[in-house]
Amino acid sequence: MHVFQDRLALGRCLAASTALLTAGLCGIVDTITRSRARAAWALVAGLLLGWMALGQGSNIRLNTDLKALLPQDAASVVALRQVSKRRGPTDLLTLAVESEDPDATRRFSADLAERVSRWPELQELRAQRDYTPLRDHALYYLELEALEELRDTLKTEQRRALGNAMRLGISDHEISVEALMADDDWDVGLDDDDDDDGSEQGEQADAGDREKAADDPLFPDAAAGVADPPDRAAPLRDWLADRRESFVQDGRLSEREVDLIWPAEDENGALIFPDRVVQYRTSPDGRVQVIQAQLSRPATDLAFSRDVAARVDAAIVSLQPRRYHPSLRAMLVGSYEVSGEVNAVLADLKRATWLSALLVVVVLAGAFRTWRAVIIVLAPLGLAMLLTLALAELVYGELNSLTAFLFAVLFGMGVDFAVHLYAHRERDPDGTWSALLRRQLRPLVSTMLTTVGSLWVLSLADFKGFQEFGVISGAGVGLCLVSALVFVPVLDVLLGRPRWRRAARKVAMPDSIPRMRRTVARRIVALRIAVLVGLGAVVGWGLPHVTFENNLRALRAPSGPQKERRIPYGSALGDKRTSVPLVLTADSDADLDTAVARFREVAGAPDPDFSDPDGSPRTWIKDALSARTTLPEDPVAKQPILREIRALALDFASDLAPLASDDPAKRYATHLDVLAKLAGAVPLTLDDMPAWTTRPFAQADGRLGRIGHVYLRFRQHDLAEVRWVVGRVRAQLDDLDVVAASSSFVYADLSEALEGDAARLPPFALAMILCMIAADLRRVRQTLRCFSALLLGLGLTLAIMGLCDVHINFYNFVVMPAVVGLGIDASLHLWHATQRGHIAATSKATIVAACTTIGAFGGLLATAHPGLRSIGEVGVLAIACSVLAAFLVLVVGRGSPASGSAGDS
Repeated sequence: MHVFQDRLALGRCLAASTALLTAGLCGIVDTITRSRARAAWALVAGLLLGWMALGQGSNIRLNTDLKALLPQDAASVVALRQVSKRRGPTDLLTLAVESEDPDATRRFSADLAERVSRWPELQELRAQRDYTPLRDHALYYLELEALEELRDTLKTEQRRALGNAMRLGISDHEISVEALMADDDWDVGLDDDDDDDGSEQGEQADAGDREKAADDPLFPDAAAGVADPPDRAAPLRDWLADRRESFVQDGRLSEREVDLIWPAEDENGALIFPDRVVQYRTSPDGRVQVIQAQLSRPATDLAFSRDVAARVDAAIVSLQPRRYHPSLRAMLVGSYEVSGEVNAVLADLKRATWLSALLVVVVLAGAFRTWRAVIIVLAPLGLAMLLTLALAELVYGELNSLTAFLFAVLFGMGVDFAVHLYAHRERDPDGTWSALLRRQLRPLVSTMLTTVGSLWVLSLADFKGFQEFGVISGAGVGLCLVSALVFVPVLDVLLGRPRWRRAARKVAMPDSIPRMRRTVARRIVALRIAVLVGLGAVVGWGLPHVTFENNLRALRAPSGPQKERRIPYGSALGDKRTSVPLVLTADSDADLDTAVARFREVAGAPDPDFSDPDGSPRTWIKDALSARTTLPEDPVAKQPILREIRALALDFASDLAPLASDDPAKRYATHLDVLAKLAGAVPLTLDDMPAWTTRPFAQADGRLGRIGHVYLRFRQHDLAEVRWVVGRVRAQLDDLDVVAASSSFVYADLSEALEGDAARLPPFALAMILCMIAADLRRVRQTLRCFSALLLGLGLTLAIMGLCDVHINFYNFVVMPAVVGLGIDASLHLWHATQRGHIAATSKATIVAACTTIGAFGGLLATAHPGLRSIGEVGVLAIACSVLAAFLVLVVGRGSPASGSAGDS
């Protein structure tokens, strides 16, 4: 109670201040409305002020970067800023080309890549990849045990091949005895000459040997003769096939990339070893090819992304894809693919603005039945909006993605003041403006302060977009009131009295009327109580169903039938790659290696806490890489064995040289030649690696070793999944000096800030409004009655949102503070009207003001964009519920001290 008494003392101070303000304002209005000449000069001054505000406000910039909505110390913003400083944006420009002819796809991709290479923002173009260094050092990527197995296989095959040549007398040349004596069991599988004595047992032994040779691919088929030789390269082929599978399981390269660097045979069984191995990023069937580029500006800069999309479309059109192949098509995909969304938003906003303006004009013209009212009400609002734009430019210099919607919301909030002034002027056309202002200034100032206070509470938000929106829109509401107080009287004087004016008529009241009124009043009270109980039940039922929208796809512009089908480019990137990797930056090599090792350990393993909609666990990491993971492990230890393998291959090849040309062992020739080349390579270093493997991990100064990539597997449109993944990533790095950066992580911080502000700020706003109501009304009972009307309207709004599946999202939450402020306006105006005896004029003004606000928000209902449409849904619903609650609580079924006055009849 002491606190409330303090508020009453504050109210008395405010009342005294309001009295002084009223006296000063009335003096100014009396001066400028005393004659049409003075009113004209005031209008000229207003036009000059508007022209100056327009000149100042036209310099404002539009910052569409989503990072601008977060405070600069937000984790995702800090990480992106650090990564940008060290290596540039994390997003990749991705272009996809598809056709039924792989050759046409390659030719078009090359021409398109050449166009993109001219862009000034280009930092790196990734059109094709040179795998030659990786191919030349393929054996270094094998485990030590695999190399030892290869060495032993070569020894065995050399002995068996040469032994068989001697056994069957295929060779007429001298054979290396050292090769045959390389091991004690060099004669395993060969016949013993002592057993060949021509006896029956010898014949049986020979037959057994021939049968054994027929079953063993290492031996020629004696029964069939040399004309049908076996596949002598089978053991090496089997070894190469097994090692290829180990490369695929390793995961650092995709299966298609492994096929490029690992020796393969042609149709004749010979190994292929081209001079260079270069490959475009294509799908397995060759239909889809991908071009990627690193640009100097991120995809979160929506204006830049929109410009990039326009340039890509222009380049594709200029190349005329149909000239390459009738089925060929190309498009921008990936993180920079936002132009459709941005264009849809701009088109919807333009359409919604005109529709909102039309609806407001229709409401004003229908309510007051004269275009004079439309001009008097909207002209001061236009001046106030120009002044707000100039103020925003002076204070912030730019608008962000949320404050760009400011003027659509301000249009609905700021029109109320002029509507109330004109409605009361219409009821008292013969009175002076100073007298009217003395009656209306207090409720107008009170409603302005409650709205501004609820908006300025947003300055306490963590969400930077809310902070700027609250400050600018709060100031705009104040300017709307000042402009209405000055220029509504000025325009009224200049435009003269309306031609048609309904005269008040006094009608004699029969004696039966009071009795009928009392009967109707009792029934209205009973109905009012029933309605309030019903609305309370709706609030209790619907509030628990209010949820936050986690599906970002539900907030995107719908795909129209004219939109081209998206090219499935994921198959061209590989199973373990994405177009937007998570970038790790560290201050030490050890920390980065530890982080990458942790992520690689988790990669590919289903997580029970991360499941599909059907409940089955799934993986959330595809792979993790750094510059060092691209290198073979422990190359120094492998080099001695590789030298042995090279020597064995060269020795084996020299022993095959004297064999007859049709000798089956000749099939070893290409295998031995390739193995000798691969085993002769020196250990691979980062300097020897192809640029496409190391450049993603390079810092701006060219250093390698402190940047890594993690390829995540999650639904980026699902905020719940995004936040879960962000939490797991940060938990993995909690004890390391490593920063994880990704543009998709911005959404996690945005949603966390939004939900935190949604839980923390409404109590502050409601407390501030309660204090202002108490300061204005200075009566506990009336204060609680007005505040209960606000709570009922707000609760009913949220309940209907929950029951109708209208979720709170990034877009409509920005109008919530405005809804809270506007929700109390009707209650305050109606309470003051019941005290002063002009309930009819105020009721009409309240309804007209509500309808104009609904019309301003209603234009957004016609938009195709779900996010913008949700602003209209919440705005229309909140205003309707607030006005309904205000009339039910304060007017319906209640008497008025002056309800029967002549002026209000």
